[in-house]
Order: sequence, then structure tokens, then C-alpha cells
Amino acid sequence: MKAGKKSGPRLTNVEFVTNMMEFSQHGRAWLRSSSSKAIRKWSGAGCRGWNRPKVDSPMISGQAWVGVAREIQQKLQERK
Repeated sequence: MKAGKKSGPRLTNVEFVTNMMEFSQHGRAWLRSSSSKAIRKWSGAGCRGWNRPKVDSPMISGQAWVGVAREIQQKLQERK
């Protein structure tokens, strides 16, 4: 078994992210702040300079990547 991995059923993506945002050995406030900063930075980069054809992948189109980045930026702006 890999270090840090617990046995049992695999978490859904929502459960995984919730667990990541709620539980930290180093403080939940810092964890949430750094996670929010990373999301803000990633989505801002997507809105500013991603070339849609260059971020195309077999599973997700570049248009979808940029669209998600824009949605995230809009939600962050509305939250202020």
C-alpha cells in the first residue's frame, strides 16, 4: 500500500475535493486560501492566454477548457 493511501472505497471527485478543503494537518484556513488562490490563478491564465487548439485534448476541447476558466472567473467575481 502506498504511503498516505487508506484502504476502502475510492472517493468520488466531490468527496475528494471536499476532503482536501476540510482536513489538513497544517490548518484548514491556510489550505482553503491556497486552494482558492490556485483556482483563481489557473482560471485567470485560461481566460487571458490559452490558445484553444493548443489545449485541445482527446477528452476535452480547448473551447471547453477556456469556457470553464471563464465560468470560474465569473463565479469568483460574483462572490466578492
